[in-house]
Amino acid sequence: AQFETNVIGLHAMTTAFLPLIRANATKGEGRIVQLASVLGRVSIPLAGVYNASKHAVIALGETLRLEIGKDIPVILVEPGAIHTEFRRTVIDAWGDLPQRAKGTRYERLIVKYQEAKDRLGEKWAMDPQVCAAKIARAIAKQRPPRRVIVGRDAYWSMKGKALLPAAIWEWLLRRAYRLR
Repeated sequence: AQFETNVIGLHAMTTAFLPLIRANATKGEGRIVQLASVLGRVSIPLAGVYNASKHAVIALGETLRLEIGKDIPVILVEPGAIHTEFRRTVIDAWGDLPQRAKGTRYERLIVKYQEAKDRLGEKWAMDPQVCAAKIARAIAKQRPPRRVIVGRDAYWSMKGKALLPAAIWEWLLRRAYRLR
């Protein structure tokens, strides 16, 4: 379901609208905006399929930019946490997973993940209107950016992963999610 929505659906929409953009946009007008995530470059625990789907979105966007970027700018949006129902939706999508995990080695991991997701989301989440305004500004630019990183958490997560040795980065993530 994650790949169907985040990757296959995105690719189908882009494929459907690209000829329309080419046919109707004057030079410099068209834009393709693809919503990725900070989790397309920084993976977190217990979100492997979501992380993978957003990595795929980034790969599709980067490839599309190489293929058509001179004609129509491709903007990858990589937000961090935003005040939405996303975290609640993730927990709802788990269904009875927490109950099925009771008594297994994953029970504690799931509980810690839920707590960390809520705690970190509340700490870092930004207002959706602020996010939308940043995207709108990027779209309106004569030379739009290739990437729009939205949120302090997204920015610092990407910087941390790029600059820190992998072992330290992974230790920090385990600590943040209380998975030591």
